[in-house]
Amino acid sequence: MLYKMSKEAKALYKTITKNWNRAPFTMWDFYYFCFSVGLSKKKINTENKLTGFSHTMEVQYFVFRSEIVASLVAAEIERKGLNWSRENLVAEFTELTEPAEALSPKGQELLNYYAEGGFEIIIGENPEIRTPAEFVLACEKVIKDDAPPFDDLLL
Repeated sequence: MLYKMSKEAKALYKTITKNWNRAPFTMWDFYYFCFSVGLSKKKINTENKLTGFSHTMEVQYFVFRSEIVASLVAAEIERKGLNWSRENLVAEFTELTEPAEALSPKGQELLNYYAEGGFEIIIGENPEIRTPAEFVLACEKVIKDDAPPFDDLLL
């Protein structure tokens, strides 16, 4: 399977990592943050032309493949406005996965669309991102904007 992003996303990745000589921030890290934002906001982008950057999931993400698949299925159920029935869960898992907790070609394509949707949101939040730290902070802000206030979590 092929993990893909737009030329614009790849250009931003190259820009923010060109002077990064400390801990590595891989294209997979960039992709993960983008699809995490896309999934959290239920935002896909099917308009941009996407090109591949990897055929395999990096090891540090591969160990979380079940969580990634479950998050994708949950986002699709909510984005489509489906109820949380067993029937809908099974249907989405069947469509988006293959045996051994792998994404189906449709699931892979959809994850790429969520990554591109997340990228669009992140750039909308801060179009002047120049470092991996600024990128991560923009992602955090987008996700926190929907989080309930801490006081609401106290009993």
